[in-house]
Amino acid sequence: MPDLLMKVLGIGENGGPVAGESPRTRLQLAAGVVLLSAVMEDPLPMDDMPGLVLGALLTSFPLPQEYMEALIKVTTPGNAAGLNIHLLKQHINQQYRHEDKVDMLETAWRVIYQSRQLKKIEEYFADKLASYIWVDENDFREAWERGKKGSV
Repeated sequence: MPDLLMKVLGIGENGGPVAGESPRTRLQLAAGVVLLSAVMEDPLPMDDMPGLVLGALLTSFPLPQEYMEALIKVTTPGNAAGLNIHLLKQHINQQYRHEDKVDMLETAWRVIYQSRQLKKIEEYFADKLASYIWVDENDFREAWERGKKGSV
């Protein structure tokens, strides 16, 4: 994963996110990284899933240009700065507060529902998000519903 993303998300030696970034930006970026990780981990039912996720991210919220470029770099085939999915899951589930994980899920669902193509495979994303971000089933479902309503 590019150093910039690791620093903003607080992954690595220091353990904490860089100062100066809003919690909302960190959650939006983390949701984007989780969604990209999910679509890059497995063969998918649609072509260009990373491109669809990136497009939905762009229309969902205004991340700074440098963060979008770092996300695009992650999706480049053969890029050495790829995602360490195990490290990402571990970091989210050990370092993020419960409320932040629920907010991250809601943000991810809003992104998914911004795209007709991504919306078509919501069950795929439900399985992936449940494996990435560990919260109880009720909180997961509530975040799903709020994300669905918030994207309209």
